[in-house]
Amino acid sequence: MDKGISLLPRTLDEAVDFFAADPFIEKTLGKELRSEFVRYKRDEWEEYHQSISQWEVDRCARFF
Repeated sequence: MDKGISLLPRTLDEAVDFFAADPFIEKTLGKELRSEFVRYKRDEWEEYHQSISQWEVDRCARFF
């Protein structure tokens, strides 16, 4: 693409990695605020993976 972006992140985890690595973010927000936001989003990603969605329940319930 014209801005050097070939693909958008597919997950929140990938998006946080790109966000954390972007020097513009640190320059704009400062290191402390960037780090706090990254920590918050990583915790959100972990919490998401500890829950079971209704789609998973519906899909797997048919096996039992």
